[in-house]
Amino acid sequence: MLALTKENSLIQGPPGTGKTTIGIRIAELLLHNKHAWRGHKQVPMLLVSYTNHALDQFLQLLLNTPVMANCLTEDVVRVGSRSEIEDLEKFTLKSHRKKYRTHFCQIGANYAQLKSTERNIVELKEYVNCYKACLVHEITFRNMEIIPSWMYKQLAEGPDSERHRPWNETSLYIWLKIRSLLNRKDLSSPRIQSTRSDYVQEKDIVNEDLERELDDDEDELGAIIMPQDNLAERPFVAIDDGILREDPFYRDIKQNQISALMESIKQELSVKDRMTKEETEKIINIWHLTTVDRWRLYRYWIYEATFPLHQQLHQHEREYDNASRRYREVRNLLDCKIMKDACIIAMTTTAASRYTRTLKVVAPTVVIIEEAAQVSE
Repeated sequence: MLALTKENSLIQGPPGTGKTTIGIRIAELLLHNKHAWRGHKQVPMLLVSYTNHALDQFLQLLLNTPVMANCLTEDVVRVGSRSEIEDLEKFTLKSHRKKYRTHFCQIGANYAQLKSTERNIVELKEYVNCYKACLVHEITFRNMEIIPSWMYKQLAEGPDSERHRPWNETSLYIWLKIRSLLNRKDLSSPRIQSTRSDYVQEKDIVNEDLERELDDDEDELGAIIMPQDNLAERPFVAIDDGILREDPFYRDIKQNQISALMESIKQELSVKDRMTKEETEKIINIWHLTTVDRWRLYRYWIYEATFPLHQQLHQHEREYDNASRRYREVRNLLDCKIMKDACIIAMTTTAASRYTRTLKVVAPTVVIIEEAAQVSE
């Protein structure tokens, strides 16, 4: 009687004393007299359980009561992870969404835009980090028209005394005097360690809530794929860890030296000093440059190659923010409609925290929480 006459009530007792049964009976009685509490807005009842298993058990017991005998599928909405009970699948929020074809197609289009933009962002970050983690082949810079033809020809021909070449025909190993980097004594210095911060970090593109929502929709919407954008040319690697280990050209480098050599290369790549465009225009023969200026020129090529990549990256990140906002707006509007039309909303505490804004709009009049001691305020 207390649960039916007071705004808040707590039912306590040791395990096996029938607390769940009492909860079912209270819900059954309220549903039998729903005209008294639903009002003209027909607000739903909210059932909350701590775990998916407990939620399924509570919901299944309630559905087996006489008052639910004529229950329609749309009267019950189960929110959260996939139900372990097959009979409850038809009540899941995902199943209800499919009935609203117009809204669902719009969600699908926004989902496809999100995933496409996400792929573009990941790919662009891989490109940028490639320039910072290894030596990119000179042919990449030539194809991007960063290296003029005469300069590329000089680099490709190499010094007169050099005839033996790596598999990929790069001249960078000789031109940048990579072998000499092994003589460095500062490979463990903080300067090298700081190069990690120069990489484009693989930070989370989406927040945790949005990521869960995307995962929830993946089964239904994953087949909707938008065409991939035409991004920049993928960098052709000249020298990295794998090439140094596999190409016989580098056999004079000991296996235990390769990691140190790559760290030294990354250190050079992280140096901010680079040539200006005006300086590059004064070069007559790149083989006559000092080692310092050769690296400065190479870093100029990197800057010219990565600058448009960073611009594209920022553009795609803005597009992703806009697409995620549209996706969530359409999805939340549909979810609100589905829940408002229901008589019972069932969800776990985790789902309740994710759908806080939606629940505020739906505004259920009655809330029944099972295992309330496990639920934080």
